[in-house]
Amino acid sequence: MFWLQTLVAIHVLSALIGIGPTFLLHALIRAGQTPAQLRHSLALMSVAERFPKVGGPLAVLSGILLVALYDYGGFGQLWLAGSLALFVLIQIVVVGVAGRQLKPAVEWKRGDGDGRSGSDVPPSIEASLRSARGSLWVAHALAVALFLLMILKPTTPLW
Repeated sequence: MFWLQTLVAIHVLSALIGIGPTFLLHALIRAGQTPAQLRHSLALMSVAERFPKVGGPLAVLSGILLVALYDYGGFGQLWLAGSLALFVLIQIVVVGVAGRQLKPAVEWKRGDGDGRSGSDVPPSIEASLRSARGSLWVAHALAVALFLLMILKPTTPLW
């Protein structure tokens, strides 16, 4: 029983560490920041994005171990297959979509973009941040659905 509780604790904590920063990113790229505030927010974002790189894979591995070693049913259950699918979708949205949308802002922060020395954030950077905020809302909705599946564990078999 001790090992089961330990593995569940590792799984839950790594899931929170892996997906939690996604919710922080939205606050960091909020509208209406001065250039200095945005540069600081983007620097914090680069620190926050380290956590999912560890927490995400650890959550997947510990979840697979839980299903394989303990009586959680097979991988064909709605909650399990759905959770894995949602995790992959979140990664695609955050890394593949929002990451690309944030690239101009990150380059601007480094000094590679236009208007770094101005008193306002350039309109092109604001546009990329606006797009990224929209993508992050999608990731937030997917993450809430993922957590609900993991908590409620609907037992409907898919096959």
